[in-house]
Amino acid sequence: MKDTDQITLVVNIPERIVVRTEHVVRLVADTPSGSHGIWPHRLDFVAPLRPGILTFQDDQGSEHYIALDEGILLKSGLLVQVSARRAVASDDLDSLRERLEATLKAVSEQDMQTRRILMKFEDDFIRLYHEVHRGKA
Repeated sequence: MKDTDQITLVVNIPERIVVRTEHVVRLVADTPSGSHGIWPHRLDFVAPLRPGILTFQDDQGSEHYIALDEGILLKSGLLVQVSARRAVASDDLDSLRERLEATLKAVSEQDMQTRRILMKFEDDFIRLYHEVHRGKA
């Protein structure tokens, strides 16, 4: 297979690049309208991605998996770029599940911490608001 028959795949999340590989021969992504197979010389397009697993095959025939949150996929020539809020990559589905569970647990803990901070902020704001308005009465 020629290099001109291979896709460069780049998967980004806000913090970093999750995957960058130049030897992809095909990939499958889930969009709101269904699963789409992407081959090297398919027409260029942009598509929203729904949460799911993006699967790609390298030039050695190995399958690779990326669990994605919602995102967007852009295919331009032999470049496919995916941007998502969260993404976890693995070479097998069992370890993908384990890594995804660990990531979701960490996100859940961050969400709980954020909620606690917001609740404290709201409490402080309400307290200060009442103090200011009591002084004006």
